[in-house]
Amino acid sequence: MQGWQTPYLGLRDLPREFTEFELQAFFSFSRDELELIARRRGDHHKLGLALHIGFVRMSGRPLNSVRAVPAVLLRHLGSMLDIETPDLASLRALYARGRTLFDHQQQACEALGFGWMTEHQRRALVRILRDEVAHSADRERLLLHARHWLYEHRLIIVHDRAIRGLVAAALVELETVTAQAICAEVP
Repeated sequence: MQGWQTPYLGLRDLPREFTEFELQAFFSFSRDELELIARRRGDHHKLGLALHIGFVRMSGRPLNSVRAVPAVLLRHLGSMLDIETPDLASLRALYARGRTLFDHQQQACEALGFGWMTEHQRRALVRILRDEVAHSADRERLLLHARHWLYEHRLIIVHDRAIRGLVAAALVELETVTAQAICAEVP
C-alpha cells in the first residue's frame, strides 16, 4: 500500500470529487476484473460491480452509501467499461434488489482478495497494536496503524468503533503488563 492512500482507508462514503489520478489508481481494472464485470447482465449491474471493486480498492471496505455517485466517476466508469452511464445515480437507484447489492459487495471483496477478520487475526492485530503502543499511545495514530495493517493483510476494514475497541484492548494489555512489571520490581 502506498502512503498517499492513507486518507482513503476506512472511508464509508465516496468522496464528492475525484482527481484524474484517483480515478486511474482506484477505478481502473485488471483484465480479470474486467472479465468479472463483463459477466454481469445489464449496464447498471456492470456499473455497480465496477463501483464496488474500485471502492474496496480505495477504502478497504464495502460501499454502503446511498449518496449520489459523482458524475466524473460515472463518466470514467462508463468509458472504462464502454457502457452508457446515467448522469446521476446512487446505490439505491442502481439496485432494485438489496440482495444484488450484497452480492456485488461480496464479489468485489473476493475479486480483490479481501475477507473478514478471524479471531486469530484479531488477536494478532491486538499484539501489533500493543507493540505500537510502546512507541505512541495516541489513539488516532493507533487507529490509522490498525487500518494500514488490515488493508495490507487484505482484511475488510471494520467500523471505527470496532477498531477503537481493539486499540483500547491493546492499551489495557500494555497497562496490565507494565503494572505487573512494576509490582515485581517495587516491594
